[in-house]
Amino acid sequence: MTDAPTLGTGSRLDFAAPLPAERADRLVADLAALKPSTVIDLGCGWGELLLRILAACPGARGVGVEIHGPDVARGRTNAAARESSDRVPPGSGPCGSRPPPVANGEEFESGMVADVEEWLLSHGDHPEADELRAKLDAQRNIWLRGHRDVMGFAYLTLGRVS
Repeated sequence: MTDAPTLGTGSRLDFAAPLPAERADRLVADLAALKPSTVIDLGCGWGELLLRILAACPGARGVGVEIHGPDVARGRTNAAARESSDRVPPGSGPCGSRPPPVANGEEFESGMVADVEEWLLSHGDHPEADELRAKLDAQRNIWLRGHRDVMGFAYLTLGRVS
């Protein structure tokens, strides 16, 4: 019997946010054009956007702020695989955000739980199945009834005016 997957890992998502690839590409290109020396990503999940920005800005250093341990670990693994660890200081790691009330929020929300839902389909009799179902139901309740119109979400480019 396989172990139950952890809810909310986003293992099928590129970003720990409802960020379409096209928007991410525009953000990366816009920031690269500014040639930043430091990029700070607050609420960066596992740091995918930060790592893409660092790849496009070879002279920049990155600071990711994260409080969710599994996302920090995933971000550090991804940074090491891309040989970017030296550009993201120790103690910095990729901060998870909740989905905002935007059209692609549903894709993000579904992607965060898809691996657990599929696992439950084939492991319904697993000892952890009932607990996972309850967690999924609680998560869906938050998404569908709890956080919309409450939490904000923004991508900001800040810099010094010359």
